[in-house]
Amino acid sequence: TGGRVERGGEPGVIITDSRGARAGTWFLGIRGDRYDGRDFALDALARGCAGVVLETESEAEIQEFVSSMGDGANAGLVSVAGSSGGLATLHDLARSVRREYPGKVVGITGSCGKTTTRSMVSHLLRGMRGEGAVHETEGNNNNLIGVPLTILKLPSEAGFCVLELGMDRFGEIRQLGSICEPGVRVVTNVGLAHLEGVGGTIEGVADAKAELLEGARPGDVCVLNADDAHVSKMAPPRGVDRISFGRGEHCDVRILGSRASGEDGMRSRLTFSVRGKGEVLCEVCQPGHRNVAENAAAAVATLLALEVDFDLPTLRRGLSTFSSPLQVGRGRAREYFFQGRAIAVIDETYNSNPTSLLAALDTLCESGGEGSRRHAVLGDMLELGEASDHHHSVVLSRCLSDETIDTVTLVGDRFGDALERMRAEEGKSSAGERSVRWFSDPIEAASVVVAHCEDGDVVLVKGSRGMAMEGFFHSSVGLIGGL
Repeated sequence: TGGRVERGGEPGVIITDSRGARAGTWFLGIRGDRYDGRDFALDALARGCAGVVLETESEAEIQEFVSSMGDGANAGLVSVAGSSGGLATLHDLARSVRREYPGKVVGITGSCGKTTTRSMVSHLLRGMRGEGAVHETEGNNNNLIGVPLTILKLPSEAGFCVLELGMDRFGEIRQLGSICEPGVRVVTNVGLAHLEGVGGTIEGVADAKAELLEGARPGDVCVLNADDAHVSKMAPPRGVDRISFGRGEHCDVRILGSRASGEDGMRSRLTFSVRGKGEVLCEVCQPGHRNVAENAAAAVATLLALEVDFDLPTLRRGLSTFSSPLQVGRGRAREYFFQGRAIAVIDETYNSNPTSLLAALDTLCESGGEGSRRHAVLGDMLELGEASDHHHSVVLSRCLSDETIDTVTLVGDRFGDALERMRAEEGKSSAGERSVRWFSDPIEAASVVVAHCEDGDVVLVKGSRGMAMEGFFHSSVGLIGGL
């Protein structure tokens, strides 16, 4: 980083949140849109951190901070000349760690399913190589701060580092790729997500995702979805191998079939053909068989790219023992009880976009047993730019045209506007209107939805991160369970 040691300190790991400061940590403040993390440096010192990394162009600011530390302070201080607000320093530190790492790095991006794919890859590798063999992204640390922080925690003894790479604008994936330099680069799909930052079109999303391929070098491998029209057009650089997954006969990992299974439809039965291995049949404990099949095929293709040796029984066992990540809102199906009634809830509260929401509705329609009713609780989809009205109307029409969805509950102004537009149009049936409710917040919606659920019903809850749809599970609703 070109840093200068102003005061020595004990070694430790880098953090960017002063609330996590303790002995053995070094605080690096990052300037953001709403705050300047450097303002919390003294707070981090007060909490006992080993030292502070301060990026600034001002020598006076450095001396002022040294003075504020006090003569008796044991904490260290490293200054770095720069004007990025700490971000460039964080990235340089991560690049340094990455270049010293002897293991294999996987970078996974896509509009939908990248979290599940990353979790599947990690789960399969742990089953084949041992629990300590994998270091992976935690939570939603898939951005320009989270990815470098994940790399900075990378233990050298882990043979594999599996990273999730997100974006909301052009250039972000390119920058993340330059930091983590993955030897295996995976693009799961391209969908209608984060349109505001990419020109408002799905072509812009495709261009942004394709940035991951740009830095690939001879010997690297790109794992691409052959079923996705945008992904299949992506061309790896000369000398870079390509491994494909999908339903086409020429795919390296071919999906031969998928269907919902289990009495409640909350499992997925999958059949694959794996190049050089043969066919494998497995059942995954996760609803939404089409998406699960795509994610599993991408994960298996990643194993081929990593040149991991495995046999079909081991693969079958690995896929069959996979369950949804325990992170809140990532598509996990959970059973709750309300006044003696069992209610299955598909928790998709982490985020939403038109592509993932339409897929989630398919999952809802295929879930539940005989006599189950199905309820869609949908929060606004954000960051869609000028296309927002159109996509909210499309989703609402999809819900009302499907007789397997018994009730639709909308949360937020954008879906509220779509409902008003629908009601204003001529020829709309009153039956469609009676199946729709609108609320301003998810907690209010939950109290009504849950009260009308019957034993065995299935509820889908989904919305963009900014809608805080996890409020549906507020304790005041009276839901019990969720394991």
